[in-house]
Amino acid sequence: MTKAIRIHAHGGPEELKWEDVDVGDPGPGEVRLKHTAVGLNFIDVYQRTGLYPLGDLPKTLGMEGAGVIEAVGDGTGVPVSYDSIGQATLDASLDSLAPCGTLVTFGNASGPITDFNPGILGLKGSLYMQRPTLATYTRNRQVLDECAGDLIDVVSSGAVKITVGQTYPLAETAQAHRDLEARNTTGSTVLMP
Repeated sequence: MTKAIRIHAHGGPEELKWEDVDVGDPGPGEVRLKHTAVGLNFIDVYQRTGLYPLGDLPKTLGMEGAGVIEAVGDGTGVPVSYDSIGQATLDASLDSLAPCGTLVTFGNASGPITDFNPGILGLKGSLYMQRPTLATYTRNRQVLDECAGDLIDVVSSGAVKITVGQTYPLAETAQAHRDLEARNTTGSTVLMP
């Protein structure tokens, strides 16, 4: 059974209930997402208090989440799946794709993908798979300038916000590594000389 925070009545934080929910299968044009992180914004407070009506209760609050697609409705799949988890989510990421879709695998949070048979890409719908690296996109000055310019544009526009979650003196780099590996960091980590 899946757990969720839901409200059955408008009011204070005491109305937030941790309970079992039946998610069910996705319908046409929908996906079922297993959340690995959920954003918290002030709109959640407005919805909880009833300032922003949600319709019939009970309701699950929240409008932002990150996770892994577990199932796709209507059997069509998605055109691209971005997977930072790696080994544990490879099959689910591939299964979420539409024919000729692309899997972009860019992380190893659950371990590296090993012993991959590329023939599976054909069996699952003539799929594409990419494993990008930063070094490729900064391999020469022209490519670096283009990529850096794109990044500066999206940060300047406000579409992407860079959060520095913690700083460490450069002399404490070992502790920063320990905290990163223990998943005790959030956002960007900056080492200060």
